[in-house]
Amino acid sequence: MVIALFWFFIQIIYFSLDCIKQIIHYQFLFKFYINPKIMNAEFIPYFFPRGIAVIGASNNFFSGGAPFIISLLAAKFPNIYPINPNHLEIFGLKTYPSVTEVPYPIDYVIIAIPKQKVMSALEDCIRKGGIKVICCFTSGYSELGKEDGIQAEIKLVERARANNIRLLGPNCIGIYCAEARISFQGALYNTVGAENAGNTSIISQSGGNTDVFIGYGYGLGLRFRFAVSYGNGADINADNLLEFFGQDAQTHLILEYLEGFRTPEQARHFLTTLKQVCKIKPVLIWIGGVSESGARAIKSHTGSIAGNTKVSSAALQQNGAIQVKNVYDLLHTGLLISLLQKNRKLSRVTPNISVVGGGGGNSVQYADILSALNLRIPSFAEAIHSKLVESVGEIGTLLKNPIDLNTAMFDMNIVKKVLRILDDNLNHVLVFEPGIEWFIFNEKFVKDLMREGTSDFKMILKQNINAMIRFERTLKNPLLIMSPSYFQDPDVIRFKLEYEKLFLRNNIPVFSHLSYMGVAIANAVKYNKWLENHHCS
Repeated sequence: MVIALFWFFIQIIYFSLDCIKQIIHYQFLFKFYINPKIMNAEFIPYFFPRGIAVIGASNNFFSGGAPFIISLLAAKFPNIYPINPNHLEIFGLKTYPSVTEVPYPIDYVIIAIPKQKVMSALEDCIRKGGIKVICCFTSGYSELGKEDGIQAEIKLVERARANNIRLLGPNCIGIYCAEARISFQGALYNTVGAENAGNTSIISQSGGNTDVFIGYGYGLGLRFRFAVSYGNGADINADNLLEFFGQDAQTHLILEYLEGFRTPEQARHFLTTLKQVCKIKPVLIWIGGVSESGARAIKSHTGSIAGNTKVSSAALQQNGAIQVKNVYDLLHTGLLISLLQKNRKLSRVTPNISVVGGGGGNSVQYADILSALNLRIPSFAEAIHSKLVESVGEIGTLLKNPIDLNTAMFDMNIVKKVLRILDDNLNHVLVFEPGIEWFIFNEKFVKDLMREGTSDFKMILKQNINAMIRFERTLKNPLLIMSPSYFQDPDVIRFKLEYEKLFLRNNIPVFSHLSYMGVAIANAVKYNKWLENHHCS
């Protein structure tokens, strides 16, 4: 009797904790439902679901469903419901034989089971009721180009839509939402949470690319809001997602990986939507399959029609998209745009650049690389040159553009005088190279080789960075930091990244490669020109 009462008491506690958890999550959701600035209410449950079920969950790390459970656990999403009739518990979570057995509301379901069982799982979702969107991770549909796969995909979509359920995929990894702590990759756990949420959203046909965009982009300094991998796009496709994010007031920048469209009608709707969205926020697009072999790979990857890429590129650019050629240009351009949006200096990006740093050979590199991107490093007018000479002096310096201050580049009083003259007299992008690696390397040299116990190099570097951060707020022109990586010493790399974050946290873009910075500037110039031509500036 005592044991029975004790067991009953424990069950009451568990039930009460579950109720509290649900109430907290409903309050979280309510905040978004009543705020029309967030996005169209129809799509809120996609990104802020009350519960997520994973059909095909498993303890096997290498199964299709396990990575989704691991990712959601690592992200600390509160209401995860593994579905597997062969398990009572998976990774410490109560596991249900069917989605119909879950006694809590579910808005989002991930299906990761063999293709022959997918339709049955969909029927369970229909019987459960209330489910808004399904991510079908399972592949083997239209991307194979076989009639049975194509027909199975059509039936899947028809059955879902007939019961007011939207479908992502098949052949995709679905939804990421930083604020709601939803992730599809365990390694991205440190990118979620309200403290990490940003204003950049991602649309991608490739799940692998979506992972890379978030992981690599986060490391560069980007912060994300939403991401959607939509795979074959049998139901929800690029045009729908662009419309969603275009309406979302908290998405300020859209990054997209696009392989193609299923129909010409989809492509036309996408371009019409693109033009409207680009008038209010930038859209960066990387098109896959521009080569013959790439187009073949796309056909077997998502079954999309790549089409004539030259025509596609022209149409995208005419409608305002910033088209990039690879993941590096996508993310570095995104970084520049995102941070300059925050400090309200994006509209001031011009093709004219003034560079302040040290080293004559380095100046030649700047001139050659940036000029190849149709950017200009104009010579200074005599009046500006005279002001620079008066403020800095000519001994040991080269006061032409690019400016070589030699060792004076480490004296922030001199650097600020130079930047002030340029900012007051020119409408240029200002680039400064603070020599972060030089400071760190010399600190290491003094301690490791000269056996000196203390050094002031890092202290001076941090003071210089903080002084530049404060000074940047007084400039009318954008300031970019060039911080090249020449040394492969682990300690140098670790400390370099730490100091670069000081700039990034204050919305000052940092680049480690000159070509990436140049492409980012050139892309921002193109977007500003498009806005001007369409009277949107």
